[in-house]
Amino acid sequence: MSLRSLSGLSLRDLEYAVAVRRFGRFNRAAEFCGVSQPTLSGQIRKLEALIGVTLFERYGRRITPTAEGQAVLDQAEQIVAQSKALFEIAACPEPHRGPLRLGAIPTLGPYFLPHVMGPIRRAYPELSLRIHEGKTDELVNLLKERNLDAILVSSHDSDARLHPEPVNGGVKPSHWAAQKSATLARG
Repeated sequence: MSLRSLSGLSLRDLEYAVAVRRFGRFNRAAEFCGVSQPTLSGQIRKLEALIGVTLFERYGRRITPTAEGQAVLDQAEQIVAQSKALFEIAACPEPHRGPLRLGAIPTLGPYFLPHVMGPIRRAYPELSLRIHEGKTDELVNLLKERNLDAILVSSHDSDARLHPEPVNGGVKPSHWAAQKSATLARG
């Protein structure tokens, strides 16, 4: 296998491809990415040509990953997530400061969070806790995409990229809360 130059590869193009897989439609992915649909489609074609793999089967408006595309998209998702981690680390070099984006299911949030919010705020006054409610699958996807830092869910199939805690939450292993999430959860 010959090595190819990375000069034409763009993280933004990988983000576009991951968004197309997530939404299953070019127009929704374009809206999410903040670009026009023709721009996104063109960048996907450019990416496919660069790597020599057709990423998506196009069935009218519905898009599904090809078998080869699935493996590429899995890797692209990891690359995008790790790239976002670089910015997160640089933006908050001191632990326990800055934003902590926490996702919780609606049935758990109102009952659990009120008991831990006070202790968390007292223990970490420099922490800015941002709460997002959603269904388990949505929260897991947001966590994997690095749009949340931690989640509180009732249960979920195990994923190697999640760090489960006894409260059935998940924290990205790269986030400082991965070391403290049980303490934070117990309040």
